[in-house]
Amino acid sequence: MESSISIETRNTRSRSRLAGGRHGLCIVGFGESRLPWESEEYDETWAINEVVRITPGLKPDIIVAMDDWERDNRIDPDYVSFISGLNVPVVSSAAYPKWPCLTAYPLKAVIAFIGYDRCFDNSICYAFALALFLRKFGEITLLGCDFWTKDDGKAIRAAKKAVGKRYGAVPEWFKYYQPVITRGRRLTEPGGDSLSLLIGLSAAHQIKVFIPKGTRLLNLDRDRYFYGYTKQPELR
Repeated sequence: MESSISIETRNTRSRSRLAGGRHGLCIVGFGESRLPWESEEYDETWAINEVVRITPGLKPDIIVAMDDWERDNRIDPDYVSFISGLNVPVVSSAAYPKWPCLTAYPLKAVIAFIGYDRCFDNSICYAFALALFLRKFGEITLLGCDFWTKDDGKAIRAAKKAVGKRYGAVPEWFKYYQPVITRGRRLTEPGGDSLSLLIGLSAAHQIKVFIPKGTRLLNLDRDRYFYGYTKQPELR
């Protein structure tokens, strides 16, 4: 079976294009893997919150900003003013007449479609779930949706040394299970596990997901390995 998840380098896009030469939907978060932004011909580009502030050239079709604007207008009025001034439709948790750009997120309908309600802890997750619900995109690209911290190079070297000293000749993947690595690999914000679940669900809906090489999402910054195997299996 062909995988519904593909890893790509940012400058070598080898995937086949959809009809019309387009690439479906691109969701752009704040992580490092959003850069450098390339003006690809996506059918639609959805930006998370005010990521356009720090992403030159990004012109989204929709902004997904789930924090309530009535509340945010009290605690961060510049944020609300900036996004509303972009003249871009905004999907949020609630709609208010004073901000005509807002559309309320169809939460109940999306949950009914997804079949699970414990994966809505980040605006990226809301955006991905909405894309599945709309059933209009054959491909979804995730840029800047990294969530986890990088492995520290010094810690990796220490882990390899500790593994060799304790176990001798063992597979390379042993290093990822050493305390110096497991303690250092942490979420930068909630949502990474939920997004991983939603990516898995996309396969059931025959939607291909493209993730840039090097992102920490799904541990794609690490070498691919199969836990437990001394000799890694050949799948081809």
